[in-house]
Amino acid sequence: MDPYPGTTVACNNGTDRVAGPIFDSSGNLFGTTIDGGAYNSGVVFELTPTSSGPCADVLYTFTGGTDGANPTSPLIFNTAGDILGTTLNGGDVNCAFGPCGVLFQLTSSFGGWQQTMLHSFTGGYDGAVPGSSRGLLIDQSGNIFGTAGYGGLSLTPCQSLCGVVY
Repeated sequence: MDPYPGTTVACNNGTDRVAGPIFDSSGNLFGTTIDGGAYNSGVVFELTPTSSGPCADVLYTFTGGTDGANPTSPLIFNTAGDILGTTLNGGDVNCAFGPCGVLFQLTSSFGGWQQTMLHSFTGGYDGAVPGSSRGLLIDQSGNIFGTAGYGGLSLTPCQSLCGVVY
């Protein structure tokens, strides 16, 4: 759960935006920062156009724990309007590569946003360190596809650092 719901970007706002933003059908801009926020693990933010200029809100502050840390790939919306994304770090602390990252979902709930971890990468067959400049894809059935830079089945000279498509 977001420890700081409704926090404006002026407080613990996040730094170092890496991925491109996305827009919803109302013209609101959504994005992430890789660092900053209350725990210096990045944030998901929204900029809403108003007559006096954009209004900025932090929707979620990553703690750097099991909820993830350091989001870098572009966000996407599913058909229900939820926001999905990945983090490079956080998640499974027993991962061979360090905390391996997570696939997360933010759902609008009672005027705020609720974070759900959909998958914590383990560094095995499911990979580790998810994300790319292309981000995630969702098919018509709601299946989520992405890439992870490490892990996977090692049948080549790259050992266990081959990466996976999930």
